[in-house]
Amino acid sequence: MLRFHEGAAVEKYVRLRQVMGLKAGADLAGAIQDLNNAIGISANLTAMGLDATDGSGIVDYALKDLAHFGNPRPMSADDYAKVYQTAL
Repeated sequence: MLRFHEGAAVEKYVRLRQVMGLKAGADLAGAIQDLNNAIGISANLTAMGLDATDGSGIVDYALKDLAHFGNPRPMSADDYAKVYQTAL
């Protein structure tokens, strides 16, 4: 999601980089992945036991979730499906 919303929440991304001690323009999503790796969080959804067959239910849920309406960039069902596939 961080990569999808890059450019739509510029000030928030600048602030996140600052509080994480990253340089301006640093790969924020990559830094979060490095942090996750360091503390033992799975690298992808497949490692968590999900697969492509779970996608439609997750997309349906995401579209109904209240957080959907607060996204910095509007997301369609196709957008969520692409993000999910990338996260596998």
